[in-house]
Amino acid sequence: MDVVGASGHHQRKACDKGDGAGPQKRAQVFEAVVDDQRGHRHDHGHSQGDQEDADNETDNAKGRQRHGWLWLVSGKAPFYLRFKACKPAQSAARFDRPGKELSTALVIDGKQALECPIIFSRRQPMQALEVLLNRVSVPRLVDPAPDAAQREIMFGAALRSPDHGQLKPYRFLTVEGSARERMGDLLVEALQQSGNEVTPQALEKARLGPLRAPLVVVVIACLQDHFKVPRKEQLITAGCAAHGVLLAAYALGVGAVWRTGDLSYASQVAQGFGLAAGEEVIGFLYLGTPLNPPREAPKVDVGEFVSEWQG
Repeated sequence: MDVVGASGHHQRKACDKGDGAGPQKRAQVFEAVVDDQRGHRHDHGHSQGDQEDADNETDNAKGRQRHGWLWLVSGKAPFYLRFKACKPAQSAARFDRPGKELSTALVIDGKQALECPIIFSRRQPMQALEVLLNRVSVPRLVDPAPDAAQREIMFGAALRSPDHGQLKPYRFLTVEGSARERMGDLLVEALQQSGNEVTPQALEKARLGPLRAPLVVVVIACLQDHFKVPRKEQLITAGCAAHGVLLAAYALGVGAVWRTGDLSYASQVAQGFGLAAGEEVIGFLYLGTPLNPPREAPKVDVGEFVSEWQG
């Protein structure tokens, strides 16, 4: 069975529906709150996947009619638990204490709510329009970082950015582990050499900045003189590539936020990252597991940004 993080990361467990939750399975959570709204959004967006789940569980799950998600908290790591209940779910569910064995059935308000063991499933990728209309920045991030498969998807999405001339005028550097500390030192050095008055608090903020996420992606625009594609267009393409990473991250449930600032463009930073002539940093993408569920996208009146030109 799959234990799913809000980022879409999962830990594969050697457990099928037939063997139950199993006494060897350890509880990773203490309490869970039912989030019906999230469950309904998932069901409506991925009816095919839900139908596949239902087909796979027909023999052992007759009579189940309820779909939903449980929001789990285990230390600082958020998890979603997918469930199908045979009885109406109440507002909260309690699992065994941390370190104890996970119950073979979900108990809600003292009543067994599942006929069979809890079902964990990997979060399905979102539909394209859902991503485009609802993507938001997720600033508070924790481990784990996106895995290799997720990175392949995110950088693959970047490669589909609009690109006049097919120049691919960008590249990416990944910074993680202890390299984030060295990146912090680089930012401190750039701040000290900026010529501005610098406070100890500002130096500390610069040093700790890269530690705010398990993975930092440095987006680099690789600009060149081209007879047909001006550098301005190449810069826009690089920005679209960064946006592609963010969109794919949101679709996968990976938390992401684009950070910049004066230090991003400092010559010391460019030198530290080994940039060549014509290259420049356009942003730092912070990626990881969301500490909290992503906020809803703010409502915006499209009409305020669109007008007709009639000559």
